[in-house]
Amino acid sequence: MVAVVGRDTPLTVYELLGRAGSLTPPAAHRLARYHEGIAWYRGRRWREAAALFDELAASAPGDGPVEGYRRR
Repeated sequence: MVAVVGRDTPLTVYELLGRAGSLTPPAAHRLARYHEGIAWYRGRRWREAAALFDELAASAPGDGPVEGYRRR
């Protein structure tokens, strides 16, 4: 979610990963883990979220959204 000047509510931004139903099982598992990390982050479970984002970053260096959550 991002804050936009002139709007009261944040906008949700999505990343295109592929055609619907085309993710490989490892990619689908990684995506599920990413969403788990976001839930922990939003639930203020900082240590769990940080550990998970570190794990995801180690398995796929250069993943922009993961790096963004790691910096936060």
